[in-house]
Amino acid sequence: MKNIMTKRVIIIFSVLLAVVVTALILALVTGNSRIPQLSNPEGVFYERVDENGDVIYTITNQEIFEELKSNDGVEQLLYLIDSYLLQSYMSQVTNTQIEEMITRLTYGTSDADEIADLTDDQKESYETAFAQSMVLAGYSGNEEAYARIRVAKEVYTRFMADNEDLITEEKIASEFMKKYFEDIKAIRIRFASAADAVSIMQKYQLVTLSSTSTIRQYNGFVYKNETLHPFDDEDAIVEAYVTVEVFYTDAEGNLVNLADEEIYTKSTGAIYTDEDGNEYTKDESLNLINEDSEIVVEAAHIFTTKELANAYYEANTHYYTVSKIDAYDTDERAQVLDGVTVLYTIDKDGKIYDPLNVDVTSTTVLIVNKVYKPIKTMGTVTVNNSAELTNDEVLAFYIKMYNDIYSEFRTPLVEGSTSETLINSANPDLDFVFDTVNASSTSLASYMFSTLDLSKDDAIPYTAAATSYTVSNNTYHYMVYKLTQPDKVNIYELMLDAIEDTIVLPMEAAKDITLPTTGWFNSTISWTSANTAILSAKGVVTTPENDTNVKLTYKITLDGVTRSGDIIVKVLKEGENSTVTPSSATKPVVKTLMADDVTYDALYNKLLDEYVLSTSTDNVSNAMIELRKDYSLAINDKFIGVDYTAIDKDFEYNKKGDKVILATINGFPGYLGAAQTDTAYEVSADDLFEFAIGKSASLYTLYASQFKEIVYSDYFVTIFGEQRDLTKNKSDKMDEIYESIRSQKMTYLSYKAMYEQYGISFDYEDFASFSRYQYGTKSEMDLLKYLVKGVLQPYMIGEAIEAEDLIAMLLETVEENYDNYFSLDISHLIIHIDFDEDGAPDNYNDYIASLDATELDAFDTLKASLETEILTYLDDSENDFSDLITAYKNDSRDVDSTWGKYKNAGLWLMTESLNIADEEDETITHSLQYSGQYGVKDSYVPEYTEALIALYQEYQLEQNANLEQLYSDLVTTQFGVHLILANQGDDFERFSAEYTGPASSYSEGVVNTSGKPTLAQLELYAQYYMYSLIYDLEDTEIEEKYNITVPTFPNSVREALEFYFEDLLSGLYVVGTLNIQLSTRLSNGNFLESSYTDLTEAQLMAQLDQIRDTYYDALFAKYAK
Repeated sequence: MKNIMTKRVIIIFSVLLAVVVTALILALVTGNSRIPQLSNPEGVFYERVDENGDVIYTITNQEIFEELKSNDGVEQLLYLIDSYLLQSYMSQVTNTQIEEMITRLTYGTSDADEIADLTDDQKESYETAFAQSMVLAGYSGNEEAYARIRVAKEVYTRFMADNEDLITEEKIASEFMKKYFEDIKAIRIRFASAADAVSIMQKYQLVTLSSTSTIRQYNGFVYKNETLHPFDDEDAIVEAYVTVEVFYTDAEGNLVNLADEEIYTKSTGAIYTDEDGNEYTKDESLNLINEDSEIVVEAAHIFTTKELANAYYEANTHYYTVSKIDAYDTDERAQVLDGVTVLYTIDKDGKIYDPLNVDVTSTTVLIVNKVYKPIKTMGTVTVNNSAELTNDEVLAFYIKMYNDIYSEFRTPLVEGSTSETLINSANPDLDFVFDTVNASSTSLASYMFSTLDLSKDDAIPYTAAATSYTVSNNTYHYMVYKLTQPDKVNIYELMLDAIEDTIVLPMEAAKDITLPTTGWFNSTISWTSANTAILSAKGVVTTPENDTNVKLTYKITLDGVTRSGDIIVKVLKEGENSTVTPSSATKPVVKTLMADDVTYDALYNKLLDEYVLSTSTDNVSNAMIELRKDYSLAINDKFIGVDYTAIDKDFEYNKKGDKVILATINGFPGYLGAAQTDTAYEVSADDLFEFAIGKSASLYTLYASQFKEIVYSDYFVTIFGEQRDLTKNKSDKMDEIYESIRSQKMTYLSYKAMYEQYGISFDYEDFASFSRYQYGTKSEMDLLKYLVKGVLQPYMIGEAIEAEDLIAMLLETVEENYDNYFSLDISHLIIHIDFDEDGAPDNYNDYIASLDATELDAFDTLKASLETEILTYLDDSENDFSDLITAYKNDSRDVDSTWGKYKNAGLWLMTESLNIADEEDETITHSLQYSGQYGVKDSYVPEYTEALIALYQEYQLEQNANLEQLYSDLVTTQFGVHLILANQGDDFERFSAEYTGPASSYSEGVVNTSGKPTLAQLELYAQYYMYSLIYDLEDTEIEEKYNITVPTFPNSVREALEFYFEDLLSGLYVVGTLNIQLSTRLSNGNFLESSYTDLTEAQLMAQLDQIRDTYYDALFAKYAK
């Protein structure tokens, strides 16, 4: 049996704004409270009549009042209370403020530029949704009233935040240092990859010396050994030389080199051994020979003293220079010179030739230390193989590199320009605004505006090596030459100076000392000790044997910025701590440190605005909670009082209650701090009722009629029988409901016992409070009524579906879902442009439209060439999109490179996998479909969706059936040109509603010779779906028990209908559809004259029609053709 308690047929209407929807309460306090009553509770507000004019049932004022309270009573009450509290503010609200608020409520922004960027369809959608929400909230035609109180709340909240100093000077300091920067000028170069940047730098023989973070120019050569110096000049590095290896004999007869290293060790019998254990002897000429009698060291190179050996070495060592006319010309041979005489030449492969051009590489004794190499193979950059560049020289190269990257789609920079020339130019590509850069990449903005700091005398104004930054989820490499940096006080440094001045410790300590751990401006101070055994980082002293100096290191942390320093404390063997004179400094004021009142005030107001307007906080709501507390809000209705605890968790309603007065407040504040008024304000039950129905009498009547309309319908008899008194009804279905209530009671008791077992307070003191939270009911009878409504509501919605012919209306959408079906695993490559460098594709269609005929022709030619190159690359089965992206990014920009010319034109490639991540396990992805749970028809641009449809249909062709993957034709959208790669999806075979078997096997209307669902099938499935919401269809006796016939289908047909239709169908089972039908039914009735409203019956009926139309348009306008 299905658990009726869990069946929530009524789904909140998606268009309703927060002003309409009421949150469920969290607890219910029971007792003997008096409940404020209407003066005329039994007065009939509405009577429902049959076709003969006879009254079927009536709706009293009290019934509407109870519905009002359970639906949104607390919101309606707070409107009255807040209007009284804010009356001095509301009187100051201007028409301009109201218009701005309505604009913001309509479009989500009041920024004219943002609104201008919306499409006409988007604007219309926002405007329609706002208008509908105002109808259902009761403000249609009086939107200004709702906007006025919203404005007043914000103005009050702003005043409160200002008055209570919620925007602290620390927050302003943080905003100033981290987010406030004046515009700068800079040359910023974006590279596709690190390899791309290196390639451009190498074009100009530029290298990065990491030890100094500077750019230098490669000399064209490297030294094999940079520590090899001529014996007569320690500052020079040997370029080439010939020499001899000499040894001297030490006192033990060992042979030692000039570096005093023992190379051959003499042992007994005149045997010498080396470090590898090889043995040597001397021949009769005293040459050192090996076991094969080969001379290893000539006797002439062995001396009795180091001095003699060194003299011989110097006499037989000759140094030469190595040079080229063009150090970077790899084809030019290097010359080995003795003065001006050419002794040898060396080619690019390192072969050595004598003056007669004979290759003597293998026979010469020449040792070459200076080697000419291309920059790509130079190895480690050092000060000896590269030349220092001035900042002006680096700027000149930056200009060249910039032009290499941008000259085809930006105005080139004039070579030879100085910093001043560039600063004074009107080139917008050199202008950078912090907020703009920060919106795309916080890290890049921080680097450009803060880390790259020109304020120091020795500041390096440029990036020495391209650095990667993530910009809008894409990674690029950047180099920046910063041209300007407006003066800005580093107030963090000043604040740290002030904090540091307050740190005072005793110079001598024999006992524990106090180490400060906090400082001004919410800073923290941590400590480390160089000798924790004597003085710990917490100031604990362990008496040493002798007086000992201990270094304590402090680290001040101020808003993420740190400063460290050392203090030496002498820890005494005996004695007392030295006297500490506390700092006499006073805490400086941030505004004074900033020395810019205009900026300080602007930042203060900015933070105030963000405090009030932020959509991620409840600051306005919290301000109103505190204001109501200040003026002693009291609520005498326990149900509204408990509802209010969902807003203010600390609130306690008046448990004694009152017979008449529902709520009170003790006064109201003056405008912006003016004197308050202590005149109390009371809201009676009549006041609340009159106010609420004055706005939406028909809507509350509609809600109040739901139960009686259902109980007095034939549907009740179908399920529950003729007995409409619920307490006397003994039907099987009623038994199921009671069983569900009993089951829920047991669940409640089980939870309560479990919480109590572990000493945890359970939020719900009784079952009534628990069910109030679950269903918004006040008593067990209310719960029973709620569940009976839940059972019968699907019937009422089914009636609406039939009356409005909604299935036929949805048929076209179902057919569309069938015709356009696909299930594909999708990844794609996008050729796009990003001239504004925000990391997201620029509007491709706008760019194409901006080109003249000649430019467009050139662009099309280039694009066609790129497309050919891409397809050629992907023809290799081992290459995929990722490989292509890597190759594209890393390729050089040389004329003869494969991808360089496309990068130079500003064309970028990116790839994405578009499959949808599972909601519960993101490691699992689902194929894209046209419709259904993973449908994309409403989220992708039409031309892309059409391409997926075409790709799926192409995949269905016989010749493609066995392909593992399939490429699309190129597809152009606003994002660029897409190459789509498809694999067969999770449900690649299209669901089919075809059934041509025996008609008698299933319900009439199931037979279908086409795979496309028919109207008859949809109608059958709609009936089946409705029954599934009401009955347990697994019960084999269900049809006999309730005299119903449940439609039957082949499994394949049911699966198809579920896929193509169930999402649409379930979307009909919402409160809006129910209210459409109730509105229609209630038109057969009469609104009676009431002292609570001046609205006539005609006006109330018109209001009812408007509500009906609003629901209808919100739910079904998109299907009506």
